Amino acid sequence: MKVTVKFIAVLLAASFAFGLASCATTPNEEAVEVQPSAEEMERQRQEEMERQRQEELARMRQQELEAETEPAAVDLSTVLETVYFDYDKYTLKQATRESLSRNAEWLKANSSIQLQIEGHCDERGTEEYNLALGERRSSSVKNYLVSLGVDENRLYTISYGEEMPVDPGHSGDSWTQNRRAEFKITNQ
Repeated sequence: MKVTVKFIAVLLAASFAFGLASCATTPNEEAVEVQPSAEEMERQRQEEMERQRQEELARMRQQELEAETEPAAVDLSTVLETVYFDYDKYTLKQATRESLSRNAEWLKANSSIQLQIEGHCDERGTEEYNLALGERRSSSVKNYLVSLGVDENRLYTISYGEEMPVDPGHSGDSWTQNRRAEFKITNQ
């Protein structure tokens, strides 16, 4: 019986060794690397591009949702240009018309914004005269913006005359800065 057990043990050991030998590679054998076909590579590239596109769309949708839920504070001093007038005038110079054209484009692109157009004057002239001149200035700006396609119902005018100078000085440079029309958002 001892011989039979030894024989079986040797037989098992030999079978195990033979099994291992059949799995091993020889030094002359090289592992075969399976390369994906051109079609498979193109399919993978297309899938990656589609995944990136979907991620970008999701990011853009998230930004749109955030923009809708959180109204952005608008600093009009960086968006809408203040326009200036000559002494005792309310007519629009060419440079003023160009500034107002840029303002009109922004207003048309932001159609929910309602504006107050403020007419201002320098300190020369009577208070009553300057209030009337400031009103004519703000009205001329409004009329020009309307002529460029901005909805009239979004624009309101007011005159401050000489009451709110941007430069409190009493010189030509100060007066030039004070003869202006400025913009304020009224619906926020």
